[in-house]
Amino acid sequence: METTEITLEDLNQGLFYYNFIVKDGVPKILVEIGKETDLVTTQKFLEANKQISDKLNKNGKTILIGSRGIGKSTLVVYTAWRLLLDKQIDTVIHVNSLKPTDAPHLENEIKYTSKKYLLIYDPSPIQVYYKPDTMQNIKYNITDMKDTLKQLMRIRNAWVITVLPNEFYEIINNEPILDMNSIINVNLKDEEFLKEVIKKYSNCDNISDDLVKSAMRFDTYTLIARHIGIWLHERGCKVEDVNKALTESIDTIKLFYATYIWSTILKGSIDLAKKVSVPLILHANFGSIPEEITYITKGVNKEGVWQLINRETIAKEGLESLEEDELKPIAKWLSIKHEDLIEETLQELVGLRGEEARKKYIEHGFKNLIRSLEWGYEKILEELNNGVNTKNVKDNLSIFIKERLSITNRFSS
Repeated sequence: METTEITLEDLNQGLFYYNFIVKDGVPKILVEIGKETDLVTTQKFLEANKQISDKLNKNGKTILIGSRGIGKSTLVVYTAWRLLLDKQIDTVIHVNSLKPTDAPHLENEIKYTSKKYLLIYDPSPIQVYYKPDTMQNIKYNITDMKDTLKQLMRIRNAWVITVLPNEFYEIINNEPILDMNSIINVNLKDEEFLKEVIKKYSNCDNISDDLVKSAMRFDTYTLIARHIGIWLHERGCKVEDVNKALTESIDTIKLFYATYIWSTILKGSIDLAKKVSVPLILHANFGSIPEEITYITKGVNKEGVWQLINRETIAKEGLESLEEDELKPIAKWLSIKHEDLIEETLQELVGLRGEEARKKYIEHGFKNLIRSLEWGYEKILEELNNGVNTKNVKDNLSIFIKERLSITNRFSS
């Protein structure tokens, strides 16, 4: 059992999330440019906070879902602070993971104290958005996450808040794990809120409506607004070009998402990147792909030589035998449409947006990932050289996947 008990004083000092502190009774967010700013709490934000509190009072649990980078984690830590301040709870337990035997033990600990507890499980906390390098230290294990959620749903003597990005929710929403009555779909997409975010991070008074509207176009609107604010601050509030402010802010976020794809999805492994290079290419080109596509297009290492799984193997073995536990969460991830900037990042890594767009990733340490993706496409072309090969990438991919699907269709029939 990995948990940390947090008091009001701990939370005020930044021991819950290092970015969130409280000074003179005012919640503040530490920013990467070496300063702190008051937490933005517009009416939209406060309404969401009340919705969480109401759900806790009614059900004892709440599950926040929504795109990455919209402020779910910040909303949760603010809610925890308010509950502690108002003495509705005495302490917060920050849950990192719970094994199947942990819930009864934790429940007994809580039961035999007079304290009122709030348990928070947030597998994608705000520090990864403020310090992207920390993403490399967070290794998501879907099985462990499911186990933790199952245990949390059993807790009866404490309030529980769970925070899930949409893609994690999509992976588990068809399984009988979550209390569906406790779900809140967080939506802070509001002009007043985003203008205030840009204003706080930039310390600029005159924020144009165009900048605010540019942030609202994206799924990760709060994250975009924050980086626009930082961009403005660094330039002394001078905005010669709204598009430049947006483009440079987005580039910073895309590097964060490249880190997420490489370090979390692919675990920083060249072998794993090769194994799923073709499914990644297919997703980048066509969007979400069925899970079985990952298994019939995977890379395999035979006696130290990497190659694509061959047609004979696919024809001889059923899909179940081609599945691998290591690939299951990736196959599920590839079957889901993600936030727009994650999709754009993957398209740039694959090369769909030109070599110029790839340069920033190569310069920031993603050369091995890009080489693995190039290896996958080269293997597709090698296979197509024995048949039809066109100069159009999407046509090549379509021919390749149709041939592989025809093999599995013959097998299943």
